[in-house]
Amino acid sequence: MKKFFSLIIFVLFISSLFAQSDDDLFGGSSSDDDLFADEGIVSVSSKPANGIIDKLRSGVLYETGSIKIGGTFDLSLTTITSFKQTEKYNDKYFFIKNNNSLTTDEKDFILDYDFPRSFQTALSQTLLVPKADSQFTIDAHPLENLRLYTKFGIKYPYITESTSTLMSSNFSGMNLIISGTSDLWVNLFYVKELFADFNLTKNTAMRFGKQTVTWGVGYFFSPADVINLTAIDPENPTTQVEGPLALRTQIVFPGTQNAFWGYIIPDNEFANVANVGFGAYLTKTALAAKFEFVIKGWEVGVGAWYRYQKSPRGILTFTGTIFNKIGIFGECVLAYGKDDELNNQWVDYYSGKRDFIWQATIGANYTWSKPKISFYAQYYYNQAKNYYYQSSTLTENKQTFGHNLAAMIYFEKIFITDLKGQIYGNMNFTSGDGTAFASLIYSPIKEVSITAGPYLLWEEFKQPTIAARFIFSFGSGKF
Repeated sequence: MKKFFSLIIFVLFISSLFAQSDDDLFGGSSSDDDLFADEGIVSVSSKPANGIIDKLRSGVLYETGSIKIGGTFDLSLTTITSFKQTEKYNDKYFFIKNNNSLTTDEKDFILDYDFPRSFQTALSQTLLVPKADSQFTIDAHPLENLRLYTKFGIKYPYITESTSTLMSSNFSGMNLIISGTSDLWVNLFYVKELFADFNLTKNTAMRFGKQTVTWGVGYFFSPADVINLTAIDPENPTTQVEGPLALRTQIVFPGTQNAFWGYIIPDNEFANVANVGFGAYLTKTALAAKFEFVIKGWEVGVGAWYRYQKSPRGILTFTGTIFNKIGIFGECVLAYGKDDELNNQWVDYYSGKRDFIWQATIGANYTWSKPKISFYAQYYYNQAKNYYYQSSTLTENKQTFGHNLAAMIYFEKIFITDLKGQIYGNMNFTSGDGTAFASLIYSPIKEVSITAGPYLLWEEFKQPTIAARFIFSFGSGKF
């Protein structure tokens, strides 16, 4: 089965290469412009703008003394009301009802959460999730050959240490279970990116610091994104993932659209070294390299990742268009051998044989100009059993082992300009798990928006959970 799906992706890719012209290039996600294009950023300069373009790829030097400052505010209230749909009279129900070790109140408490509720009970168990977060960016060019960039933020609640009553939530039942009083630590301040850019030569650029790496081209899933510390959340695919601290070297080849990327990535698990600071073992440093080139209008990337005591990985990515309208993107990752943390189930301990582990994905996107509708779909085959993504709505990690399919359609305008819509679905056909939601987004004024719609979650051998979700956004925006 894995060879069959890999063969399909390979045939589609090769056949499309020879069907395209050089004018059909579908822009990849690896350019510095994509990474640094912060909308709404204002610029303050110590001298008039002289037209110098900030592009590492072109090798042009920076405008001395310029600085860009920007930020975003995300202010909202979210409510989730769950109407759990399960069979009331099953073995678990009778076990609880006939369990003499439980008091009547304890039985009612458990059954109230685990079985269908009345509308009044569901409303009384509604979750309210406030959000008052902010991010700030500073993009400074103190010298012609030096760029300093940082993105940092704060998250609600704004505390560093507090003795609190912690409650764990289970979305499938919307339970809040009190686990006792303990010390609660919350990061008051976090750094998303912090790095320096400079040019060694006209065609060679360096970057050092904490950075998000855009190796993958997938929209909902990106197995080729082996460098970043977190995976894409399919429900919010445009949210920036967490990147590592790394040293990057970029070499462009004059007269072509080809480029080489090399990375040295220290381990993100640190130890406190006396009188020095925080450090990591040199042997746990990862090395990665990728070569990007354009052929017949398609942008292709070939790369590799290696770290001691981890399974080495080979990577292939491609993006392009077919029929000059439909964007196509795909990735293929081949890992060899045992990975101590993730893939030890693939080692044959009797023969010592190490198996190849495949991950492959292909997707498409299309946008209609009239009406303004965008459509995204992506298939993902994942042979590695312990790969997860963290959903922003669900409290538990979601498994992606096997065959996955995700799709989203976004309506920029529904009848009136102030009303938008979105439909999303994500299904794991191997486990039988899935998620789907539909939302209407109404903005009576620019500063306020209301999002409402159903949210569905289903798991194998279980009845689905149906919830109503409302998001009220107040004054969120960029500057």
